[in-house]
Amino acid sequence: MAIIIRKRINLDFLGERYKDSYLEFKSIPIKDYEAMIGVIDKNPEGKKLIVYMLELLKKYFLEGKFEGQDVTADDLGEFDQETAVTIFEELTGQSPKAEGRLSNQSTITPQPPES
Repeated sequence: MAIIIRKRINLDFLGERYKDSYLEFKSIPIKDYEAMIGVIDKNPEGKKLIVYMLELLKKYFLEGKFEGQDVTADDLGEFDQETAVTIFEELTGQSPKAEGRLSNQSTITPQPPES
């Protein structure tokens, strides 16, 4: 069975003009995170990370609309770096908006070691 969870990212953060614009991605499966983190850890200075991030956005892209026109995976490279990073953060749950959605989740508090 293939499980596909669709994540819709509204582009209203770009301003009122873009309130109806959106991108949909397949959520990144947990099994793919190890490889993704490995690439990021090997390159802590951020060199070429924007290129890798764009590859991931294209890989998981499903569909979108921008100012009423269809968006393709190749169109993602037309966004400026700040917008692309925001989209990536939203997709991977790193944006402040995403944190707000998770704020109701339970947390585990580490216990101090026993003496």
